[in-house]
Amino acid sequence: MSDVYKQKDIAPTIAKILDLPYNVPTGESIEIKEKIIGKKVILAIIDCFDWNIYEKYGRSILKEAVNGFFFEYRVSSNASKTSPAIATILTGLDPDEHSISSTADVESSDIVNLPRFAEMNGVKTTVVMEAKGANTFSGDIKEIHPVEDEEDIIEFDYKILENVRKSIDRFSFIVFHIRTIDRFLHRGKGSGIVKNELEKNIKKIVNIAQSSDFLLVITGDHKSHGDTFEGDKILPFLIINFSENY
Repeated sequence: MSDVYKQKDIAPTIAKILDLPYNVPTGESIEIKEKIIGKKVILAIIDCFDWNIYEKYGRSILKEAVNGFFFEYRVSSNASKTSPAIATILTGLDPDEHSISSTADVESSDIVNLPRFAEMNGVKTTVVMEAKGANTFSGDIKEIHPVEDEEDIIEFDYKILENVRKSIDRFSFIVFHIRTIDRFLHRGKGSGIVKNELEKNIKKIVNIAQSSDFLLVITGDHKSHGDTFEGDKILPFLIINFSENY
């Protein structure tokens, strides 16, 4: 596994899976199997889920949770904060191309991100995020699921995942963002606690996607913060097809 792709390659890859002619990205689609084109997609963005954490814990958790094969890619992130990183994931543009560094920038941007483009082109789409971020998608996307921020980050992520669970029967493209790892690392929590919460969340995500006919895509947004792990700007980009071997 020597190839390292770019974070801006994620949006065109998902657009290809959704069979959408999304021409905003300067990134390029990663080569994928023809048989997954046209499938419904759940995109899980896990805050601070970098390659270091993935290799240390994530891969073994995923292998235990997934009944079948999954494919992993490495992508390089040029952003160290959430807003510009998610903007790159959802537009296929580098931070210096989309110029989004905050939620306010999203609200004033004329760039049509992939969730908006999907909804505008007949792919029923929803976004499940912290309220300020989710509300930037209102208008073009008919139904969003904003979750109010709160001190209890475990409860916050629980609400995010419950909204995802309730959405699987009504949408073909679901994008969500969970934040436990990021919040725990900012608070100086140890690696054992981070691993336990990562395991709980990955198993919940897999359970939700596996119960439906969705392709599950998992990625991180930026390198991990704090002193618990050595931050890595290389991130996992994972594709899991539950209906058959990828």
